[in-house]
Amino acid sequence: MTAISEPIVGTFQHAASSRIDAAKLCIDLDGDQIIVSDYLSDGVLQQQSYSSCSMSSRLPGVPMTLSFGDGASFTPADPDFSWPNSSKSSSFIYWLERKWLYGLLAIGLMIGFLTGMVKVAIPFAAVQVASVVPMTISQEMGQQSLSLLDQLYFEESELESDTMAQVQGNWDVLLERLELPQEHYQLQFRSWHLGPNAMALADGTVVVTDSIVELMQDDLHLLDAILLHEIGHVEHRHSLQAVIRTTITTVLYAIIFGDIEGAGEVVLGAGVGLVDLSFSREMEREADQFAYQHLLEIERSSNDFAMALRKLKSAYPMTDSDDKKGWNYLQSHPDIDQRIEARPH
Repeated sequence: MTAISEPIVGTFQHAASSRIDAAKLCIDLDGDQIIVSDYLSDGVLQQQSYSSCSMSSRLPGVPMTLSFGDGASFTPADPDFSWPNSSKSSSFIYWLERKWLYGLLAIGLMIGFLTGMVKVAIPFAAVQVASVVPMTISQEMGQQSLSLLDQLYFEESELESDTMAQVQGNWDVLLERLELPQEHYQLQFRSWHLGPNAMALADGTVVVTDSIVELMQDDLHLLDAILLHEIGHVEHRHSLQAVIRTTITTVLYAIIFGDIEGAGEVVLGAGVGLVDLSFSREMEREADQFAYQHLLEIERSSNDFAMALRKLKSAYPMTDSDDKKGWNYLQSHPDIDQRIEARPH
């Protein structure tokens, strides 16, 4: 047998056993044979063709374990030892991981890739996908979201029936003047302890809280402007886009970091999870522009929306208290003053 110049010293783990012995290994590359012997007694522990063995990936500071067909394995004592004829790709990865500068470059490229995906590619894909999603899916998402909101956050509205009727009448006129199909939109009133708010769901449901109606009660035209903003979210399908963005991003991270099963749960629960999503600032600006534009189209002043925003800002004063849930609602939107400045003059 033509062995390598010196036996390889290491440990041998027996097949189907936790027993580990000090051992030495010799390779005959010409005869494609490998022999593992006990380090002290020289008794043969394993003999097999070298080409039928498999080896672990090469990592800095980690020995490359050689595995045999029956489940036994041999681990060299030298962590830098490389098996003859080992994979070139494994050697390249080993070389790359030992070069910290290239490692940092790889990390930078990965961060750049993820940033590009999250900031550019995924939002673009979300817009395209949302435009072709069937209405039945939007309806199901909207119903699930409203049901969950009712269970967790909302209570039955306590507004006077006359006030509700007036807001509903203004809503119907608004849809008619915008030539929007009333069967695709419905207005819901709810009581919510966290303050003035309005939100649009994927199926065209727009929820207004008692407190936002009361805030705008002196001039309900201002509430119309807020409702136009929410209609803008529905028309641009922002709810669907937000769910699609979150789902794709989660799946991307799961593929990179290896949690595929967890990604599946996110996809299945995306409709219900909409409750916990915030629209991006780009979506909010898009809905703002929808409100400003359509106020002018129905011969109303764009200042209505600006004044409504000022009222909302005054209802959520910034304090140093620990309870800033209301302020966090505004923080998820672009700066109020910037939104007001963006109105057409």
